[in-house]
Amino acid sequence: MIFQFEEIRIIKALCQVMLVNSNSCTCKYAFDCSLEVFDKIGQGYVKDNRFKENIDQFDQGTAQYAWDAMSEYCRVNK
Repeated sequence: MIFQFEEIRIIKALCQVMLVNSNSCTCKYAFDCSLEVFDKIGQGYVKDNRFKENIDQFDQGTAQYAWDAMSEYCRVNK
């Protein structure tokens, strides 16, 4: 599926909104997740080809975008 620029912008904005609660949801429903672990999960989205291929099927670079957003979240919330 090929997204138009406006659709990509909206999807990325939604991802940013979801990211704000992502770490707390991970801690509440999955496991206690430090900011360092949360950042490493994001790193795995790019470094592990299984995750990268799955995430990038929506748009090339989405895995990198997710990791960048997660890293920034961790940096700001230290």
